[in-house]
This record gives sequence, C-alpha cells and structure tokens, in this order.
Amino acid sequence: NADLRGRIRTNNRIMPKLAVGYNGSNVFGTRFGFSIDAGVLYTGGFGTTLKERGTSVIEQADLNSLRRDINDEIGGVKFLPYVSLGLRMNF
Repeated sequence: NADLRGRIRTNNRIMPKLAVGYNGSNVFGTRFGFSIDAGVLYTGGFGTTLKERGTSVIEQADLNSLRRDINDEIGGVKFLPYVSLGLRMNF
C-alpha cells in the first residue's frame, strides 16, 4: 500500500480545436438562439507526475515503472473530443 499523488497534464497549454457547428439565430422566436459545435482538441499528448504522499516507503524504481505504464496508456492520446452547446438571449 502506498499513498501517491499524481498529476496528468496535456503537453500543450493552448489546445487548437477543429470543429463544425450550427448557429440557429432566432430559433425560438426573435429573442433566443441556439448553437452547437462538435470536433476535436489537439492536446499534443499527456505527461504525468507521481509523488509519494505518505510515510510508507516505496521504491523509486516502482514509481518510475508506474509512471511509464501510465504514460504508455495515455501518452499517445493526441486528440480529445469536443462538444459545445449554447443558448443565446437577445435583449
């Protein structure tokens, strides 16, 4: 047993998006509108950090191995799905 603290971050601080959408101006009369976008965000991949929080003694090699396993699973994910819904009111 070990008490670990982990962080997963995208490699890109700013993620460009590619999306298609619909903007229904005045769909619900003259005051309200509706919009929807769907697409992908480019993350550039993910990176992880792991630190031991508790007093249990865990080998650094075990931490490195766990971090490599996590990076192997999620590090290759370059794109995330993106959906945005909006409701607009004109006044």
